[in-house]
Amino acid sequence: MSSSFRRLEPTRHPRIVDRETPEVRYWKKFRQPFYQRLPAYPSAPVSDVSFCAQAPYNFSVTCSTRVHVFSCRLNREATRLSRFGGPVFSGRLRPSDGALLAAGTGGLQGGRKALVRVFQMQLDRLGNISGGNKPLLREFEGHKGDITTVRWSRNGLVVLSASDDKTARLWDLSRGTESMTVLDGHDDYVRCAEEWVGVGGQSESSNTWVTGCYDHAVRLWDARVGTNKKAITLKMDHGAPVSALQPLNGGALMLSAGSNYCRIWDVMGGGRLLCEWSSHQKTITTVCLDGTGTRILTAGLDGHVKIHDATGATSSSITSSSSTIASSSGIGMDSGATASNNTSLALSKTNSTTTTTQMNATTETNQQMESYGLVHGMKFEKAVMSLALAPDNSRLVVGLSDGTLVVRKRAIDLSSSVGQVGSRNRAVDPYKNPTEAMRAAIKARKAAMAATNQTVVSGGTFQFFQRGKGAKPNQDDYQVEKKRKAKLQPYDKFLKEFSYSDALDSALSTRTPGVITALLEELVARGDDALKAALGGRDDSSLEPLMAFLIKYITTPKYSKLLVRICEKVLTMYTKVLGQSPIIDDLIFRLHAAVKRELELQVKLLQLNGSLGLLLAQKS
Repeated sequence: MSSSFRRLEPTRHPRIVDRETPEVRYWKKFRQPFYQRLPAYPSAPVSDVSFCAQAPYNFSVTCSTRVHVFSCRLNREATRLSRFGGPVFSGRLRPSDGALLAAGTGGLQGGRKALVRVFQMQLDRLGNISGGNKPLLREFEGHKGDITTVRWSRNGLVVLSASDDKTARLWDLSRGTESMTVLDGHDDYVRCAEEWVGVGGQSESSNTWVTGCYDHAVRLWDARVGTNKKAITLKMDHGAPVSALQPLNGGALMLSAGSNYCRIWDVMGGGRLLCEWSSHQKTITTVCLDGTGTRILTAGLDGHVKIHDATGATSSSITSSSSTIASSSGIGMDSGATASNNTSLALSKTNSTTTTTQMNATTETNQQMESYGLVHGMKFEKAVMSLALAPDNSRLVVGLSDGTLVVRKRAIDLSSSVGQVGSRNRAVDPYKNPTEAMRAAIKARKAAMAATNQTVVSGGTFQFFQRGKGAKPNQDDYQVEKKRKAKLQPYDKFLKEFSYSDALDSALSTRTPGVITALLEELVARGDDALKAALGGRDDSSLEPLMAFLIKYITTPKYSKLLVRICEKVLTMYTKVLGQSPIIDDLIFRLHAAVKRELELQVKLLQLNGSLGLLLAQKS
C-alpha cells in the first residue's frame, strides 16, 4: 500500500517588523506632488510661501518680480501680481480674511524706491480669488534697503516690514505713511519678524513684535515705549545669523532658527534658553507649524524638511524643574554652613550638591531635547527656500532654489473639507440610528423574551441559518466521521505525476516567491535528474518567466543561496544556444547586470565597514 502524497508547503520566512510609526504613515499621505516652474528670468528662488488663515486657505507664492496667488479649492493659480518694477519679497495675504495682500520691494538698484505695497484682492462669496482687477490700496515709503520681510498683525490693521537698512517699521493701514513707527536698534540686516501676542494669544494690541537679525540677536519690541533702543524689552543671543522665527502655541516660548540649529527661548521667563537641537547639515531657511500647532517643520539648504514634535515641553513644567534645582542648591548651601566646623564634611556635602545640581540640569536638558524629537523627514532635489502647511493640514507647499514650486496634497474627507464641499443631506437610516421609541420597543421585547425563557429567531436572518451549528453530541449519540479529501494545487498534482516541467510552470504562474522557491527546493531534494527535467527543454517563451524570477529575486538574501545554484544550472544548460534567440540573450544580459550591481554594492559595503572599523578603533 503506497503512502499518501505529501503536499508542497510554501516557504515561510519571519515577518519583517513594520518600522513605520503612525507619524511616518501620516506624513506619507502627502502624495500627488504637483510641480510648477514659476516664470523668472534668470532663474530665481521661491523666496516666500504663506497660507491665509481662513477658509478656503488660499496661499501666496513670491518669486523674482511676481507674487502668485493659488486657490486651494480650485487647485491652480488664481491670479498673479507683477506691478513692482523689480524684485519683490514676502507677499502675504491678510490672515483674517485674505482680502488684502502686502509685499515689499527691493531698493537701491536702478534708482527704485523700497516700498511696501498693499493690494486689494477680488473675492467671491465662497472666498475664492478671481482674476479681476487688483487695485493698489496703500503704498508705504520709508525704508532705504530691500524690504525682505512683511508681516500682518492678527487684527489685520497693522503691517510690519523689515529691511536691509537695519530697521523694522510698523504701518497703520488706516492712516498711511505718516503712521510709520521705526524700530531702530539692529546692527545688521533684519530678515525675519513675527508678532508676539503673549500667553494665551488673546492680545489684539499689535504693539509687541519679535525680530531676528543677522547680528545674531532676537529682540522683543514694545512699540508703546518708543522708537529706538528703549523699545527693546528683551534681547536673546542665538549665536548665528537668525533666519527664521516662530512663536509656539501657548505664547510663552519662541523658536529661533539660524545656521543649522534651532533654539527654544522662554520669553515669559526672561529670555532663558531652554534647549537647542540640530537636525540639518546646512543653514535652516524657514520654520513653520502645522495646523494643530503640535509639529514644527524646518527646512534648509540641504534639501531636507524635518518634522519635530512640539507637544512635550511647556513653560510651567520647565519652571517647576528650575525651582526644584534651585531648592536643591539651597539645601546644599545650608548643609555647608551648618557643618562649618568640620571642613571635610562641608566639602563632601558641597561637592555632592554640585554634582546633584549638574545631574538635574543635564536631565532637564535631555528631557527638553527629547520633547522636540525628530519624527519624520522629507528630501527634495534642490535647496528648500520656503515652506508652508495649510491650516487644515491638507497641503504642504515647498519652494525650491531653482524656482520650482512643489505642492503635496493629503486625502481628506470631503464632508469636512474647506467650505463643506461635497456635503449632502443624506436620509438617516432608522435601523442604523434608531429613535428612542424604537429603542424602547426593542428593550421591552427582549425583557418579555427573557421572562418566558424563549428565544425567537426570525426566518431569513443569519441566525436562522446558523441554528444548531454549536450543538455538541451526547455520550450515547453515534458520530459519523467524514474525512475531507485533501485538495491539491495544480503544481502538487504535477509533482504527484512526476511532471516536473509542468509543475515549475504552474508554480511560476502563481507569482508567489514562497511557492516557487519551495518547488525548487523540492526539485533539488529529488536529485539532479528532476532538476534537469524541470529546467531543460525550454524555448524562449517558456524560459522567460523563470529568468524573470531569477533576475528579480537573486539579490534577495533569503533566496540568493538557492537561486545562485539554479542560475548555474540554467547557464550551463543554455550557454550553447546563446546568440540564437534575442529574447534569451537579453534575459541573460539582464541577469548579468543584476549580479554585477549586487557585487558592486557588496564591495562598497565592505569598504564602508573597513572605514567604520578604523573610526571605532581610533575612538577606542
